[in-house]
This record gives sequence, structure tokens and C-alpha cells, in this order.
Amino acid sequence: MTVPSGWTIATVGKVCTIRNDLRKPISAEERNKIRGEYPYYGPTGILDYINEFRLDGKYALIGEDGDHFLKYNVKPQTILIEGKSNVNNHAHIIESTSICSAEWFYNYFKQRNVKKYLTRQGAGRYKLNKETLQKLPILVPPIYEQRQISAILSTWDEAIENTERLIEGNDKRFKWFIKSL
Repeated sequence: MTVPSGWTIATVGKVCTIRNDLRKPISAEERNKIRGEYPYYGPTGILDYINEFRLDGKYALIGEDGDHFLKYNVKPQTILIEGKSNVNNHAHIIESTSICSAEWFYNYFKQRNVKKYLTRQGAGRYKLNKETLQKLPILVPPIYEQRQISAILSTWDEAIENTERLIEGNDKRFKWFIKSL
């Protein structure tokens, strides 16, 4: 593998801060009692909203377990969150450092196949424990390049999302038109 000048290959544990101390498992029953405005994330998205928060900032999340790891080419493996929020115990929380930003981690692992690093939990559930996450290799450009690349990718993601919404809206209008005929 050719690495661009100034970039390095490291492990997640060497360049990122894993903040699993901020995770808090809250059952659906308990969440019903503390409904609120702050998102409560699992490994693949928002599960609920509650009235308290443990995180305030920008973080990347990657699942600790689940079958979504098998669909890396169609389902994002990471989530980028910002603001006041909460995370359950099924997602690892990645905080920016002076070497690696949460945005870079998010983009780097978003569609990456990490299956060979996973262990099996029982007969079928895949698991990415913290120890293994720390050993995952990551290509690390200088922080200013990470920010520039992440900004470009964010712009592209936004354009793709807008295009998908337009296509969905056009499909709905077309179906309505056909039905009206």
C-alpha cells in the first residue's frame, strides 16, 4: 500500500480516544419514563429521545455488535453525532484528538469492511469489542487534510441526500399522477 507523504498508518487506539465511559444502557421501559429532547443513539441510529444528556460535542460512533457489519457496502458502519446526546452500550464512542478527528474516523470506517476483525457472539451475532477496535488499522493524514477531506465528503453526502429526497418526491408525484389518470 502506498501512503501519501505526511500520512501514517496507525491503530485506532494510538490516534483516537474511545469514550465508552460516556455510554449508558437505558431500557425502553426506563426511557418511557424520562422522555425528552436529547437523542439516545444505538449503533445504527437514534433509538429514542430522553430528558438528559451525557455527551455534548462531535463524536463518531461505531457499533460494538450487530449484523450491520455484514452490509458495509450498503449500510454505514459509523454515525457522526453532534450536540447534546446519549449513547447506549452497543456503540463505541470516538472523540477527536489532535491526531485524528471524529469526522475522519467516521468517514474512514463508514463503508469499510471490518469483518475479519470481528468475533462471533453465540451462533450469529458479530462483535467488535474495545480491545479489537483499538487494534484496527487506520490511515491518518495530517489533521488539516482530514478536515478538508471530511468537509468535501460532507458536501457530497449532503448533495446525495438532497438528490435522493428529490427522486423520492418525484416518484411520489408520478405515482399520484398515474393514479389520478
